[in-house]
Amino acid sequence: MRRLVPLALLLTLSTATAQVPTFDDVVVGQVPLDAGGTMPLLTDIYLPQGATSPTPVVIWIHGGGWATGTHNGLPAAILELRNSGVALVSAAYRLSHEAIFPAQIHDVKGLIRFLRANAAQYNIDPARIACWGASAGGHLAALAATSGGVAELEGTSGGNLNQSSRIVAAVNYFGPTDLLEMNPDIWYPPGSLLDHDAPDSYPSMLIGFDGPGEGIGMLRANQTSLLSPIPEKLALAILANPITHITPDDAPIYVAHGQIDNIVPVGQSQRLYDAGLVHGTSPILKLEPASGHGSLSNSTYAESRAFLLHQFNGGAQAVGAPYCFGDGSGAACPCANANSATSYSGCLNSTGSGSQLRAAGVPSISADSLLLSATQLPPSTVIFVQGSQTVSGGDGAAHGFGILCVTGSVVRLATRPTFGGNVRYPDPGEGTISQRGGITAGSTRYFQAVYRDTPTFCGGVTVNMSNAHAVTFTP
Repeated sequence: MRRLVPLALLLTLSTATAQVPTFDDVVVGQVPLDAGGTMPLLTDIYLPQGATSPTPVVIWIHGGGWATGTHNGLPAAILELRNSGVALVSAAYRLSHEAIFPAQIHDVKGLIRFLRANAAQYNIDPARIACWGASAGGHLAALAATSGGVAELEGTSGGNLNQSSRIVAAVNYFGPTDLLEMNPDIWYPPGSLLDHDAPDSYPSMLIGFDGPGEGIGMLRANQTSLLSPIPEKLALAILANPITHITPDDAPIYVAHGQIDNIVPVGQSQRLYDAGLVHGTSPILKLEPASGHGSLSNSTYAESRAFLLHQFNGGAQAVGAPYCFGDGSGAACPCANANSATSYSGCLNSTGSGSQLRAAGVPSISADSLLLSATQLPPSTVIFVQGSQTVSGGDGAAHGFGILCVTGSVVRLATRPTFGGNVRYPDPGEGTISQRGGITAGSTRYFQAVYRDTPTFCGGVTVNMSNAHAVTFTP
């Protein structure tokens, strides 16, 4: 994200709207500048009409390479949430020429704490705060979701330090994640308009490593150097990576990215999604094959609003692995499969997956020795899931290509990295499958391995499944 890129590309989303904030330029607090002095941290608040009880709130975080942009104005597609009784708040944050990282996330978290401290004044629900951002704003939204309680990223912006800065959900549109890997993540096509390694790149400016002979590329090439300021700047780049901070109790994230994005490589979103799967945070990834930076479809905006409303309002949600946005919205599933009947639990399997799932041992409640073994896998992360039924009934081939997907009452059993194309569950000391899955004698359960695939089997999408294997448990 270099300075030579047109500003329109970096702002990514139109913020033109005739709607006027309910509260304009509210002062969150005064924040220090690296060059000395302070500046006011401002926000605009848009409240829904006719709300009689405290409303959930979504914080919009603007893009602009952490170097440009303003809190003034919200995209119309975001403001639509007011029609569903949601308040909208725009976030201002210090730009990289005003203060280097972590000032930006400090300011976002200061706004979150401010809203909690003043919830009664603005009739908002302090327990239902989410973030939505694009590009650099998407990065900050994801960071807010994953770094709750990380002391270095809390800061003191706006005060209210007795309030939590945690959020319940985040939407991240094509945001950077791993600054050190932005150039290595570039694919051809689409290539990149930017040299993220250069000293004058936006990631380099974010961490204040933008002088002659510096830059992200120099930092990546010298990661073992003890020569100052390399260790300090490397620590900042790692601290800025949302993946660094992921824990299983993090807020769920909806991630969307265009596959022909030539500003932020799509691999940055893939990294965040994969890490969320491994840690069990139930991420959702929407890739749009024909979209670039800032050109996502209306259906993605609609899904994002639905995702946030679901997190605010609760309701039934499968506890299985969310590898497809299967909520009936009509979104395409991996390998052109159909949606599952169970929200967020997956899709029918491609018959060209190549993987095989076998069940060995005795499925007995009193002496359960059942062992699930998946083979012929790419280097990957595998999620073992259990369902009470399959989408179409019946069972996939026990030792061949799978054709069905588990559904019904879905349980995530475990996540595993592959080794030599193989993976198994459970390992010694983990307990039995019947115990973990809450299975009773006489019942039949369907098991499946969900894994990260390669384009060899799944075109441009990278999620696939083994066969759904049926097992009946005896007393």
